[in-house]
Amino acid sequence: QYMAKEVLPFISDAKAFFEEDLGKKKPVIKTGAEIPFTRYFYRYQMPQSVEKLQNMIDNLEQSISVEMNNLLDNWDSVPIYYVSQEVRKKNNNISQKVALKFTYGTIVRKKNFSIEEDSSLRKTIENYKVVKPKDIVINGLNLNFDFVTQRVGFVTFPGAITSAYIVIRAKNNINEKYLLYLLKSYDSVKAFHNMGGGVRKILNFSILSKIKIPFPPMKEQKRIADFLDKKCGQIDKLLTQINDEIEQLKVYRNSLIAEAV
Repeated sequence: QYMAKEVLPFISDAKAFFEEDLGKKKPVIKTGAEIPFTRYFYRYQMPQSVEKLQNMIDNLEQSISVEMNNLLDNWDSVPIYYVSQEVRKKNNNISQKVALKFTYGTIVRKKNFSIEEDSSLRKTIENYKVVKPKDIVINGLNLNFDFVTQRVGFVTFPGAITSAYIVIRAKNNINEKYLLYLLKSYDSVKAFHNMGGGVRKILNFSILSKIKIPFPPMKEQKRIADFLDKKCGQIDKLLTQINDEIEQLKVYRNSLIAEAV
């Protein structure tokens, strides 16, 4: 009666099943209806073409380039030590228990790192540097062979990070996001790879601090940072859309398999 009233009027080929096993300590009695949800409820939507999405990203990148070129006229240049200072404070008294790391150019919390659960990690985190929000972290290691790693990250919450990285803190005469984007632009063209010293080409603050950078007025710095925040947000949105399209195609593939089976 349930099938006839509640199911079959909507899905004519649905099947009822009944399972009974009274021989177990807890007798099993199951009654239900098999409904292939993917087959009946999924509606395929054609994703945007890869070419269209790529053109949108290319146009955004071009607009960034044009805008930046328009801003470069009549700017002073100063060494990095003029606008920032190196952060060297160690986490000796474990004032910060949150361990951080680099992941694809962002600074994130280390998983499975707890000094409460593993006391042997105390010595490790004691040797880390204490960082604050708005600090900029630069990975200057292995510049002679690692051309894939994104080497500049922005700290968004307090913590401690390995002392192997360079950590700088913007002074009051520069917008920290402007400095971040400027250093990320250097990283994108692999400029740091020509700065490192030694056999393994390691960059340190002594070398980095002498590099001269464009130094526009503070108002221009903020305008550039806000502009890049907006444009990068748009690009991130497009990348998220591309990933969503991929997931939709996976669902569509599964629906085709369900239809065939």
